[in-house]
Amino acid sequence: MTRAVIETTSPDATESLAEALGRACVGGEVVLLVGTLGAGKTCFVRGLARGLGLAERVVKSPTYNVMHGYAGGRIPLDHYDAYFVRDVDEFARTGLFEFLADGHVAVIEWADRFVGAFGPDVLEVRLDVVGESTRRLEFVATGAQSRARLASLGLPTTEVKS
Repeated sequence: MTRAVIETTSPDATESLAEALGRACVGGEVVLLVGTLGAGKTCFVRGLARGLGLAERVVKSPTYNVMHGYAGGRIPLDHYDAYFVRDVDEFARTGLFEFLADGHVAVIEWADRFVGAFGPDVLEVRLDVVGESTRRLEFVATGAQSRARLASLGLPTTEVKS
């Protein structure tokens, strides 16, 4: 696993970092978002959408819908919210794995509820509130594809044992 940590000092900085990640995506990526309410998960998704060439202004949390799909950009984005999901089969019924095979990017909020359920190659982003507008983002890449996306951000990384 490869790990990187950075602090952002504004929502715009968080979105810009996520936008850079979106520009590096080629399709099939799984991005897991972990953080408390107000930590910036949906803000991160807005930036990611912009990097994929999508209209970020339409991005909102899919809380009661499980998934919102966004098309029209370079790569489709499927935005999931695991908060009210009962089991992994519910994700499967949304078409998650088929969409990934078709080259979509999946971003899953509250993903820590289903550790290990999304395959061996994921990029986990843990967002922690440090101050009113400061967020600490910890990235953990678990496979070759997610390591490549993390490397594209140019952040200092460390290798960690799983």
